[in-house]
Order: sequence, then C-alpha cells, then structure tokens
Amino acid sequence: MKKNIFTYCLLSLFTLNLYSNVNSGIAINVYVPESVSLKQESRNYFLDRISQLLSDNNILGNNYSDRFYLTAKVHIIEKKIVGGMPQRILQKMEITYKIGDAVDNIIYSTFSQIYIGIGTNETMAQINAFSQIKSNNFYSTFLNEARKRITQYYSQRCRRIIQEAKLSTQNKEYDKAIYNLSLIPHGAVCYNDGLELMKTLYLEKVEYENLNLLTKAQEVWNSSLNKEGAQKAIGYLGQMKVNQENQKKIQELLTSINAKLHSDEKKEWELIMKQHDEKQALKLQEKQNEADILDTCIQIGYDFLLNNLQPINIIKNLLLW
Repeated sequence: MKKNIFTYCLLSLFTLNLYSNVNSGIAINVYVPESVSLKQESRNYFLDRISQLLSDNNILGNNYSDRFYLTAKVHIIEKKIVGGMPQRILQKMEITYKIGDAVDNIIYSTFSQIYIGIGTNETMAQINAFSQIKSNNFYSTFLNEARKRITQYYSQRCRRIIQEAKLSTQNKEYDKAIYNLSLIPHGAVCYNDGLELMKTLYLEKVEYENLNLLTKAQEVWNSSLNKEGAQKAIGYLGQMKVNQENQKKIQELLTSINAKLHSDEKKEWELIMKQHDEKQALKLQEKQNEADILDTCIQIGYDFLLNNLQPINIIKNLLLW
C-alpha cells in the first residue's frame, strides 16, 4: 500500500504546475501531495487557488526548478453536519504552506491559516473553503521571505555555478549548462554574468550542432552518390539553424550533389531544392533577437529538466515537510 502511494506521488511530480516570476526570476514548483481527505475536484481547485495566490504576488510564470518547492498540505480539523434543508457539511481545515530547498531538505518559510467551508457535500465544502484563499500581508511576507532566501542561495554559489556551466560545455553538455544558468534569479550577484554566459553558450551549442549535422550530411552523401543519398543529406541540412557562417559550406555541398546527380534524377532534385531554399529563406527571416534567444534557453532548460530529473529523493523530502 505504501509503495503504491509513493509511486502515485512520484507520478504526480511530473504534473506539477511550474511557476516563476519574470521580474524576480524566482523559479518555484508547486507540490500538493495526494490526500485521502481531499476530493480530486477540490484538489484541482486548490491548485488553481494557489496559482492565483502566486500570480497576485508576481511569482506566476513559465519557469521551472528541480530544487525549490512550495508545498501545501491540508489538515481537516473538524467535520460535521449542519442542520437545515437541505443538510450541509461543514469542514474546518488548516492549510500549511512551506517553501524550501527540496534537494538539501531545508525549509525557508512557513505559513498556516485556518479556513471553514460549507457545502452540500464534502467536495463543495472544500471548494468553498479554498475559495477564501486570497493574497494578504501574511502571504506576501511568507513569499517574500522565500524569495530572499532563494536569491541568497544563488548569490552564495555564483562562482561555482558559473564554473560548473563552463565545465559542462567542455564536455559538450550545453543543455545542462544553460539549464543551471537560466535558474539564476534577478537580484543574485552573478545574474548579469550568468545571462551573458548563457547567451554565449547557446550560440556555441547552435554552432556545435550545426557542425554535427553538416558532417552527417556530407557522410551520407559520400556513402551514396545518388538520389537516396541526396535526400538523406538534405534532411540533415534542413535541421540546421541557418546563419551566415554556415551558408557557404551548405552551398558547397549542395553544388556537389547537383553536379553528380544523373539527368533523370535532377528534376526531382530541383523540386526538393526549391522546397529547401524556401525553408531556408524563412529561417533567415526569422533571425533570433536577444529575447528570442532567452526564450529558447528557457525551453532548453525545461526540456533538460524533464529528461533528467531524478525525483525520488525530492519526493521523499517533500513528503516529510
């Protein structure tokens, strides 16, 4: 039974709502553990109310973190039938919020509040209670304290984060480096340095991946100097992120392919080339500006987290908060 509950909690981690603040750069995951006392409909509504609470305090966004979590646990203090027609159910509950570092198992900030909900059934009573969750000075103090502690965490580790990012790139682990740099919040002493390094590493990542794709295109063409080889080669070229630096090498390969194809294959090749040129022209028009690069870095980091997160120890810690 315990194993089943733990597995369910583990799976729930991958459906967490991920929150951050564009202004503060603070990335916080929200985790509401499964509870037999909470109905699924009311639990979903509870998550929505917490989302709104974070939004009201400027911590709602699209970032991510494998370290910092807000947990919210509901404790039913009292449940009774309220007389009248129809009869209704009253539930008195205490909600305890905690924000902390789930990796190092450190709680930064705690806040509790009692709510009373009344409804025609348990679900409606719980929803009525959760509807009372609104931002106030107590919530703001709770969230600001956590924001301060998280910023301090990064400021104290700035040099290490920068060094580890550079080391990761030496091993061609660009996504890992970008992920760690993207989590540095505004206010940390190395925020600007991290931002500049992240953009630089993204461009290095693009150049490295482009070179690999161009190499693969050349290899498949050299191994099959025919229509099939040409189609495979252009498939790799189509995956490249076009820039002025690689245009010359791409064109040299395309010229080589065109020169070796037989006349009966060239009509089909010309159609493929036309489609390729149109796609490349669109890519050149969609040249990324700085904001686009940062958005791309955020997505790279998010994908890295989903593919590499090891949640077991994190879940164990969160369940103890």
